[in-house]
Amino acid sequence: MFTLGVLLAANAFAATPEETVRQAFLSYGRTAETLFAGYRILDRNYTYDFHNHLFLKDTPLITNYRAAALQKINEARLLRAAADSQAAAARSTLGAGDPLAALLDEVREFLAYNFDRAPVLERMSGEFEQTQAGLQHAAH
Repeated sequence: MFTLGVLLAANAFAATPEETVRQAFLSYGRTAETLFAGYRILDRNYTYDFHNHLFLKDTPLITNYRAAALQKINEARLLRAAADSQAAAARSTLGAGDPLAALLDEVREFLAYNFDRAPVLERMSGEFEQTQAGLQHAAH
């Protein structure tokens, strides 16, 4: 009986270079989507939280939104490792002057930049929650 891992490994060997590149881009897309979903949770909920206090509104917030956002960002970190591995495999099938190789490199670097921001945002968001002024900064 084959396990899913064995089937996936066997499928990886049968993939064409085009399919390998396609899968790398799809994997990077899922990674970016998950990372930015975490950032959006922080952005929207800090803004709503601040405006709820400032204008006595009652816009619903995600329960423990900071923790929920950080969980999404951590999920994205796991996806990134797999995406980088897929991109390295895909990159090896492309020539040095291939525009797809350059695009894969750019996407990898773009995500690296955004992941480098994550620890800064995590630290700052924890500080924002301490005061109303902090919530105002988080909202803007």
